[in-house]
Amino acid sequence: MALDPGRREIVSVEIAADPDTVWAHVREPAKIRRWFGWHDDGIDDEIHRVFVADARVAESDELASLAGPVRSLTWKGGDLFAVWPSTTARGTRSVVTVGRRAYESFDVFSGLYDDADERWIASAQQLRFALELHPGAERRTLRAAGLDAGPAGMRLLDRIGLHGIRGVPVGCHFETRRPDGTLLGGTIWHRTEYQVGIRLHGANEPLLIIDQNPTPLRKSNGRVTAVLSTFGTDDETFAAISQHWARWWGLRAPAHAVDPALAADHPHHLPVLHRSRAGSFV
Repeated sequence: MALDPGRREIVSVEIAADPDTVWAHVREPAKIRRWFGWHDDGIDDEIHRVFVADARVAESDELASLAGPVRSLTWKGGDLFAVWPSTTARGTRSVVTVGRRAYESFDVFSGLYDDADERWIASAQQLRFALELHPGAERRTLRAAGLDAGPAGMRLLDRIGLHGIRGVPVGCHFETRRPDGTLLGGTIWHRTEYQVGIRLHGANEPLLIIDQNPTPLRKSNGRVTAVLSTFGTDDETFAAISQHWARWWGLRAPAHAVDPALAADHPHHLPVLHRSRAGSFV
């Protein structure tokens, strides 16, 4: 489906799930929790605001060649979230596309880090992951936000043992030994200019998405934000994962909490309006 000239395509993914199932995960708040953003104390209010109160729902048969309608959500700021049947496997696969308002000056903004773009990309990949690998399972998330990316020669991802993911193609496996001696293995789920998704190997098979904002601040060398999506974890298992996560990133606050510096500026994360300066939706 071609977007109108006033929108940019942010992400388009094909999902191994039928369109009705995908659409239900865009309309039912309990199912939206399985893929949208990350969890904090305001996630349910945010889901209601974004997907229920503020979204306009539409359905179109404009593409007669498809085995079903194009269903979409749009928002006042120009964002579009569309779901339609895949042409490669009718009835069993779907395509999700997110579009956002085109830049007024492409030459000025092209190639720049856009926070809202990156959040939509991550959420679309989380939707695909939830439906293809953990259908029906409830999600619990951990987040490390706004970490200093580190200077040249001492990059954060190198220090925690993730230097091995550089150059690994999507769909390929990797294994690396972390500084504490533990092995970390996974499969590259997706990769863009500013983020990488990793399907971590193990019993729970969580999804780790690492976002790298290269924009330097006064006291940083760019920022790294990581979100871990776990599925079907009980309280005891999740508590153990949380402790390991905090040690991994060197966190002192609860691992699932929003970074305090970001929370002060942006108490909620609305992914449909415009770019922000601090790595959260505004």
